[in-house]
Amino acid sequence: MLKRIPSIFKNNSSNQAIAKVSLRSRVTFVIAALAFFPNLMLVLLIFKQNIGSSNISTFSFWWPLVIWLSLLIAFSLVIAQYYSKELLSPLIEMSQKINEIQDNPSGIIGARLLVEKQEPIEVYTLKKSFNSLIANITKEQNQRSNFIASLIHDLKTPLIASGHLLSVIYDSNEIDRKERLALISKLKEENKSMIDLIQKMVDAHRFERGEVKLNLKTEAIEDIAKTVIKRLKDLAKQRNIEILITGRSRINVDRLELERAIYNLLSNAIRYANSKIEIKISKNALKIIDDGPGLPASLNELAQPFKSKSITINGKPYNAGSAGLGLFIANKIIIAHNASLSANNIPKGNCLKISFKSSNE
Repeated sequence: MLKRIPSIFKNNSSNQAIAKVSLRSRVTFVIAALAFFPNLMLVLLIFKQNIGSSNISTFSFWWPLVIWLSLLIAFSLVIAQYYSKELLSPLIEMSQKINEIQDNPSGIIGARLLVEKQEPIEVYTLKKSFNSLIANITKEQNQRSNFIASLIHDLKTPLIASGHLLSVIYDSNEIDRKERLALISKLKEENKSMIDLIQKMVDAHRFERGEVKLNLKTEAIEDIAKTVIKRLKDLAKQRNIEILITGRSRINVDRLELERAIYNLLSNAIRYANSKIEIKISKNALKIIDDGPGLPASLNELAQPFKSKSITINGKPYNAGSAGLGLFIANKIIIAHNASLSANNIPKGNCLKISFKSSNE
């Protein structure tokens, strides 16, 4: 029995390696052989016992054997077809679902195998695993869709603001030089916001694929922190946030990547702090302590590249979409340094801690 090769294998460069006889055909043949050959042995035994008998050359001796063998072959094939279908029904159903998904990718959302009661443990495990896989793919697909929608909104906001500012600068002849410079400064801020967001997208894609290559050197951690504070000076001034730094340490790190991680953590802290942030550096750790409201959810939940739900922190929105990129990138960089990132809400704020392994000194 030959079966059509499923469409999932079409246009595959390794088609020559795919057997043209289906698995069901093979199982059918094995079951039919197991049912037929014992009876064939019985027939041969009867034939052997009648060798030398005068009846062996008569028609009345042979026709019952021929009919019996024919019926036996037909019965064996019917039984084999039935049991092969029963045994392979989970694989057949799964193959049909996969072909449906291939023909209509959007149908993956409803692609589930029915798990029935009192099924064999192997069939139950196979169906549950398939359904779990589809559920995870569906969840990630929905998260990515929500992320793209939020990202479009996040990109559109600075673009619209820049367009309005440019229109005012271009069309108005009544604003003086000081006002014009203020508008240009605001335009630069909107442009920088858009560039930062695009850079975060690039970094998130790179880190999600595991493409993190570090150029490790022994660096003064306090110098890296001071560089980040300098870069965020305007944002801190705008929000009236005082940043203090204490301690020192020399650790084997990639300066540029760790600077990027600290920048993302510190910029988030500035965004939600009330008035003060402390950066404490010790032998194998760096802490960023702020006097804000603390984190409303676990670090693992917040540090995701594709957040589907917004979170409110002290009345300020932590938007879905791009807002989790900073923490996600920082966490990936820190993990690449064989270090860990933890977060703890303290009585008067939150503490983010980067813990380096002693071997990193």
